[in-house]
Amino acid sequence: MAVEKPEIEAKGMSWREYQETLKRKREARKRSWFVFKWASMFVLALVLAIGIAFGVTEFYPRFVTEKKEQAPAIEMLSKAQIRDLMHGQRLWDVAEEPPQVALEGKTYELTSTLDLEFQRHMLAELKPEYARAIAFVAMEPQTGKVLTMVGYHKDPKAGNPCTQVLFPAASVYKMVTAAAAMDDKNFTPQTPVRYNGKKHTLYKSQLKDVDNKYTRHIDLEEAFSDSINPVFGKIGVLLGPEALTAKSKAMGFEQDLGVECDFNPSQLGKPEDKYRTAEIASGFNRETLISAMHGAAMASAVLNNGVMPQPYIIASAENQENQVVYEGGLTPMGQAMSETSSLGLQKMMVDAACHGTGRGCFSRRQRGKALREIVVGGKTGSINNDTDYDIRYDWFVGFAHDKENKKQLAFAAIVAHEDYIGKKAGDYCKDAIEYYFD
Repeated sequence: MAVEKPEIEAKGMSWREYQETLKRKREARKRSWFVFKWASMFVLALVLAIGIAFGVTEFYPRFVTEKKEQAPAIEMLSKAQIRDLMHGQRLWDVAEEPPQVALEGKTYELTSTLDLEFQRHMLAELKPEYARAIAFVAMEPQTGKVLTMVGYHKDPKAGNPCTQVLFPAASVYKMVTAAAAMDDKNFTPQTPVRYNGKKHTLYKSQLKDVDNKYTRHIDLEEAFSDSINPVFGKIGVLLGPEALTAKSKAMGFEQDLGVECDFNPSQLGKPEDKYRTAEIASGFNRETLISAMHGAAMASAVLNNGVMPQPYIIASAENQENQVVYEGGLTPMGQAMSETSSLGLQKMMVDAACHGTGRGCFSRRQRGKALREIVVGGKTGSINNDTDYDIRYDWFVGFAHDKENKKQLAFAAIVAHEDYIGKKAGDYCKDAIEYYFD
């Protein structure tokens, strides 16, 4: 509302002075309101704080959002519990998924890692007529995923022939000795070695370091390829019991490999003296025992830059509410050997398969079209039992990959032949390679 000029003059002020007075009054009112507002908020906050501190809870729900109830966590199963669920399941002679199984009053549905078509193919290839036992395992070397596990044993109480330590390792153990020599003594496939006497015997006289006109001079690769016992016996003595035992454990001996079914760790013979150490290192004994599952895991390490994966055979488990309570997957066991040694062992195993003791199955003449573009490496092993010599154990442990390394397979086969030599371990491996890489 306009102010009359006489009113301004009555107060003895000019128009400009009057406007300045009004401006100061407005600013004073603003300051008063600002102080009042913040003082009120401070007092309210103080009252709330005192109320909460002394249990006056009626203010609390106005400012705190009520927490929502969380869904109960899914109770996951351990690998040990999965192994309990798998106890008694005969995955080595069936080609279907395991049935629903119960544990502590709860039912679970298991899904295996098995390639069921591959499994059926290998089951059809089994020829048990002349065998006491047969076991074959194949897995992905990068992950440890078991693709097929088939077996047979005349004794129904023997258990899973693929995971039980029923068989002497024989010359398969030379893989351990070769890896230890390369890692601990800087051997290479070209390192010169020498021996006297026959290739497949091991007498104390053959451990002497002699060099005469009867001495044969070769390199480590040839000694491995032809599985020459005296060379590996002498290497074992050079390494000593401690280094040999340490490398054995790094490569899975006397260790739980973690597979989710009935399993026994491989056993290592005790290198008690010089000659005993030579026997262990060359595989010339019946106390070092190994399973086919362990053999395939060792072959995986060779093809996987020295890293050994735990084999796994259960992909998943679901409870009654269709909730996933277990998932299998890659679990590295550790560095079994250096990357350099794994490459050296690959080279020696390829030579052994194609030109050495495995050439009966994998030489150029034996390959055929199916294997022409496939690189195959392996180690054979053979030994008789120590009672009536009525069983001949026959091993092939190895790997295969295409020339571009896009597809890989690690495997192990053992056949315990009886009176007659039937289908050999290398033949089972050849069947698997032809199917897998077709």
